[in-house]
Amino acid sequence: MVLVGPGPYPILWLTGKELGLQCAVACGQPPSGFRKPSRCTIPQTREYDWVGSVATSVGSGTKRFIGDTVTFDVCLTSNFGIDGLVPGTLFTIAEPPDRVGYWLVGGDGGVFSFNAPFYGSSSEDCAPTPPTLAPYVCSTAIGATPDSGGYTIVNPGSYGVVGTPTSSPQFGDATGAGACVVHPSEATSGPDVMIADAWRGIASTPSGHGFWLVGYQGSIATCGDAAFNGDSIRALSDPGRVGIAATPDGQGYWVVASDGGVFSFGDAQFYGSMGGRPLNQQIVGMAATPDGNGYWLVASDGGVFAFGDAVFSGSMGDRSLNAPMVGIAANPDGAGYWTVAADGGVFSFGGAPFEGSMGGHRLDWPVVGIASKG
Repeated sequence: MVLVGPGPYPILWLTGKELGLQCAVACGQPPSGFRKPSRCTIPQTREYDWVGSVATSVGSGTKRFIGDTVTFDVCLTSNFGIDGLVPGTLFTIAEPPDRVGYWLVGGDGGVFSFNAPFYGSSSEDCAPTPPTLAPYVCSTAIGATPDSGGYTIVNPGSYGVVGTPTSSPQFGDATGAGACVVHPSEATSGPDVMIADAWRGIASTPSGHGFWLVGYQGSIATCGDAAFNGDSIRALSDPGRVGIAATPDGQGYWVVASDGGVFSFGDAQFYGSMGGRPLNQQIVGMAATPDGNGYWLVASDGGVFAFGDAVFSGSMGDRSLNAPMVGIAANPDGAGYWTVAADGGVFSFGGAPFEGSMGGHRLDWPVVGIASKG
């Protein structure tokens, strides 16, 4: 949560949405000309716990919520070591504008939002029950725009008829992505119609005005302002392509195959892969680090593999899962990542906060993907 107040005091409230502590703690940078104060207490009245430049006097059992106002005594410690109090400074508790969250998408196109805006879903356009001929789904992945103002739900096709890139439903500000072109052209019977591929992964361009799709056979669809930098068309005996991630500047992308092989295009650097190495289960997705200097791969057994500057922060690879893992998303706010299972269970690692899941809830269709907001 964030405290919004007068003067140079942008402060992060560290105790969460509901405050019931005897001493709520805030932290922030001191104003110009002052150094960070030392810890001090006033036991005769209320306890003050100083961190950074601000303290609060929330009493025992008192709860504060978003929208409430609170009074802070601001501690100013000069460069000469003189401590002083500026009492009675009024702040308002507000939701931080950059707090992260995520969306899950089901095989029917249903979207589940966790600390993320709900812009719509395409489940009403899907058949009510999966047909007996597997694998039939109405969606295979979800991709958010960089400003988190919308998302695209990937439509792989239906009943053996492969979906066109432009048939992938778009919501929020993702609706301005524009027309799509499929590569390689010899695999198409028109600019938007694939003959022998099905879309499996999506990555948005930095502007939010386009996206890339990768097909199971390795085809690439460029939509809107997404630039084509190569494809990884496979032989029938090769592993299928299951995910794609873009570089921060939008001038390149990575494609991952189910055997862990990684293919780099444009300015995307190759940092390693699991291709040719033993895997307990197939790779099902990938996510790039926020700076684009690394990536994570996730396997269906929950195993996570880190390359480049991607830090391994844990996995479910050595744990029993109720359902196979189906996707991974990076925490855009810093270190860490989320993985999601087909039953809607979400697993948080590193600095990625847990914001909820569909684990333990009834689902009409299995979850097939995750996208982060931030």
